[in-house]
Amino acid sequence: MFFTATPTYASSSSDDDDDSSASASPSRAFGDPLGGESNDVILPGDLMDPNQPPNPLDNAWRFGKLGGMSERERVALAASAAPPAPEAEAGTQPDDTDCVELKCRFHKELPKQKGVTNVRLAYGAPHATAACFDGAVRTFDSNTGTCIFTQPSLDAGTDGAACLDLRYRPPAPGAANHVVYACYSDASLHAYHATSERRLKSTSTGLGTAAYSLDIDASGGQLALGCEDACVRLLDESTLKQKSALTFGHTNRINAVRFSPEDANVIASAGWDNTLRVWDTRSGKPTFTAIGAYVCGDAVDVSGPYVLAASWRTCRQLQVYDVRGTSDEALHAFEFVPSGRAELGRVYCASFARHLTQKSGRLHVGAGGGRRFRIFDLSTGRVKASYDARDTVHGMSFAEDDSVVALGLAEGVCALNVNVADVL
Repeated sequence: MFFTATPTYASSSSDDDDDSSASASPSRAFGDPLGGESNDVILPGDLMDPNQPPNPLDNAWRFGKLGGMSERERVALAASAAPPAPEAEAGTQPDDTDCVELKCRFHKELPKQKGVTNVRLAYGAPHATAACFDGAVRTFDSNTGTCIFTQPSLDAGTDGAACLDLRYRPPAPGAANHVVYACYSDASLHAYHATSERRLKSTSTGLGTAAYSLDIDASGGQLALGCEDACVRLLDESTLKQKSALTFGHTNRINAVRFSPEDANVIASAGWDNTLRVWDTRSGKPTFTAIGAYVCGDAVDVSGPYVLAASWRTCRQLQVYDVRGTSDEALHAFEFVPSGRAELGRVYCASFARHLTQKSGRLHVGAGGGRRFRIFDLSTGRVKASYDARDTVHGMSFAEDDSVVALGLAEGVCALNVNVADVL
């Protein structure tokens, strides 16, 4: 993984209108990976595959060294940009004529070295918990933005591991509530009680490879990890011991993994190898494969027979597949932003809006990229709601009734009110 070399920088403009030209290089794949509007980060080849765009999670854990660099040093360390994402045909243009502007409930700024890689809303509690660049797991009051609990970095004061992803364990009879699992860039996995700041259990060296993505099945009994070595690993929740590994399929790091909420034997995964795979964990083999999902963040989701994949590229970013058929062509393929603003449309996170989908009978999706978050009705091709964030959107999480969405930002976290009636 990325343990020895020093990250490098390329300068950027903070003006959104200038972003379309500046973003042509994939060195800006995640906009402001460390939260700064003038210090986008790229990594040399020994930290990442030189044929891939940078991932902010690669940059995140290095913040300790980065923070001590002057602008001159950062510029001096600049390296060649990675080549662009694979080309894709244009998708359906979004119709935003009746788009509702979402209202911000709170916006909590954090120093750039404490920026957010992903965020999750708690089950049945007003908490938004963020995985942070500095290795800390921070829990905020989702009504006010007050930071109420902090699980400190595991090795504070060093060039510590970043927290790359996290999930709340679903509620279960007899099980403790508010348990968060988090994976780190040093290949460790830890479980915390979010409201008491206690670490419950961990595996510090057992994974052997860094996990970039994490999910927990609906029963709370098993974890899935999307790993640097192109494997999906299944772990027993109670022991954190590996049960099995899905190894036949991907050829590069896996940046997103998701259980089907209806069937824990079904997992979807995607990453840097430009493929989406849906697995049957009983056979250990993929049952569906689609070429063209270039996923660089938490941007895969499953809802019944439908699988969502959102890609880091300038067109056709949102794709939904129906895995019941024999075709690997996308059922829906949409642009994240209208033509002419394509470079602002690279998407890092996406999720089905399940409550909106259930109430309307039409597929609704939330997605974030650049400095934007949008809710789409994919069945009609309309943008239903939008929010212009202050900086790059790295992660998102809907409340169970879709009335709130939390965004993990390069320099903080925010929560938005979603008026379900307006969006429908």
